[in-house]
Amino acid sequence: MKSLDVRRIRHTTVLAAVAFAFATPLVAQVTLLYRTTEEGTVFMDSPMGAMEVQAEGYGEVRFEVDGTSAVATYDTIFSYVGGTMGDQSPDVTPLRDGTFELSFERPGVVKTLSHPSMGASGAGGIDPLHSFDDFFVPLPDESLAVGVEWSETLINEGSSQPGATYYMERAMTMKVERDTVVNGVPAFVVSVAQEVSTEATGVMEAMGAEFMTSSDGTDNGTAIFAADGTLLYRDREVNMNGLFSIGVQGQAFDMPQTMSFTGSTELIPDK
Repeated sequence: MKSLDVRRIRHTTVLAAVAFAFATPLVAQVTLLYRTTEEGTVFMDSPMGAMEVQAEGYGEVRFEVDGTSAVATYDTIFSYVGGTMGDQSPDVTPLRDGTFELSFERPGVVKTLSHPSMGASGAGGIDPLHSFDDFFVPLPDESLAVGVEWSETLINEGSSQPGATYYMERAMTMKVERDTVVNGVPAFVVSVAQEVSTEATGVMEAMGAEFMTSSDGTDNGTAIFAADGTLLYRDREVNMNGLFSIGVQGQAFDMPQTMSFTGSTELIPDK
């Protein structure tokens, strides 16, 4: 894990903790800037044989927080997909140039109120309606302290694409494993374990096909919070097994798939 220079970012986090940890109004707008990275592999058993797809993503996303609402914009975003069917970088321009309006329903629980349009086919399977569903970690009602444990089951559903469906259920268990000091600032290390189940349907217009996908698995990792409740860092490892079914020209194909991803989120100094 990279060293975090909390002394450089603390001035952006003191007030933000009120919004993220306690969901109470702020006296001023606060800016938070996070760097996100993700990479992984999808294996699929298709009628044409085994297929492997590698994916990478990078972003710098800025949150302008005002009370229990926020506006999110991407300073930088990049997505790459490569493998058996060739390499491509999906067009993420709408996300980079667009604006997300968010609300915090409970501490660490985000709801997307409005988002950029990705068009009929989206970009590499990205649904902007769910970009920030699991960005933060739900916090407990009590103050963070070593040994505190809590759980949360969150459901996100709906799709930004006409005629499509989406459902995700996350059963989460969190525990404060230990306290620590990050560059002189008191902080807590929290384990985050998730049991994840997803289902989605949609249309692949270029192929004139309909699809259905389902998967189950785990999303486990660690989060570091400043003592005031601000998320400083999060890493995760995702392992999912599922089925991708496609119907085209009167024929149906079921393709088992496995997905493995790692990712990180880090609060960085505002530029």
